[in-house]
Amino acid sequence: SQQYVYFNCDVRQTVDGQSWMVRPIVCIKTTVFKEKYEKTLESNYYIGEAINAEKYGEEVIGYECTDEAAQTEVGAWRLFYQNKVYTYLISDNKIALNTSLESLYTTAGWDSKTGADVTDIGQGLNPKFKEAGGFTSSNKNKGIKGVGYLTDPERWEKYKGPDAIFAIGGPSIELFVESFNAAGKTAKDERKTLSLTVNSLGYNNAGTTTDYFLTSQNHGIYRKTTSNPHWWLASPSNGSSTNVRGVDESYGYFLSNRVSGSSAVRPLVCIPTSVFQQNYETSLVDG
Repeated sequence: SQQYVYFNCDVRQTVDGQSWMVRPIVCIKTTVFKEKYEKTLESNYYIGEAINAEKYGEEVIGYECTDEAAQTEVGAWRLFYQNKVYTYLISDNKIALNTSLESLYTTAGWDSKTGADVTDIGQGLNPKFKEAGGFTSSNKNKGIKGVGYLTDPERWEKYKGPDAIFAIGGPSIELFVESFNAAGKTAKDERKTLSLTVNSLGYNNAGTTTDYFLTSQNHGIYRKTTSNPHWWLASPSNGSSTNVRGVDESYGYFLSNRVSGSSAVRPLVCIPTSVFQQNYETSLVDG
C-alpha cells in the first residue's frame, strides 16, 4: 500500500539484482512512549539490578511535590532505590493514616475489586507474587485490595512532582529487600542479607541471620526510629488473607498488619533514572 507501511513483517528490497531484508526502526517521543507504552515493559524493569547503592538514604535536594501542602507533609525525600531505568525516592516522614486501610480502600471503590485490578505498578513491584499467580480475578482477599489501594497512583497524586512518573503509598516488600540488600554491601552496622519467600496469600516475614534489621545506617529509610507508628508496605502478607505487610519501627522487622487497623505510609515516587541523573544526581546530600 502507498498509504501505509506495515512494520510487523519483513520488508524486502532489491538492490543490483539481489534481494535484501531490512528491519525498520521508528522514533517515538519519550513523553509519548512513557504515557502509552512504558507500562507494557516487563515488570522486572520496575525493580531490576540496583545501581548507586552507596548513595541510598541520602537526601535529594530540589525534588518537591506539585502540591505544596503535601511537600510540607513529607518533609525531605531520600534516595531509596535505583536501577538503570527507574529511581525511587521515599518520604523522610511517616504520615499517619487517620482511619483504617480497609475504610480507605472501600471509600475509594476497591472493596469490589480483585487482584486483577491491581495496577501494573503494583504488580511490577511484587514480581514474586505475580509469578505465584496472586494477581487474578479470583483473588478477592482484603489484603490484595489493600495492596491495590496502596499502589494506585491516583490515590497518591499529590506527592508526585513534575519529574516523577508516579507516586504510591510506599515500597513493596520486594523493593524494600532489594534496596536493603544492595545498601548492606557498604553499611557499617553489619546488617545481614534479607531473604524473602512468597505463597498464594503473600510474603513471609523476611528475616536476616540476626533476625532484625538495624536502624543506624542509611538515615532510616528502612527504620527511622525505635517507636511507633508502624508503616505500610505495598505487599500482601502470607499470615492472613486480611493482612498487608508493614514495618515495625520498635524492633525492626516486618509486620503482618490487618487492613482493619490504621497505620502510617511513607509515600514513594518514581523518576526515570535518566531524568534523575540530569536534574538531581549532584544534589544528593549525606546528612
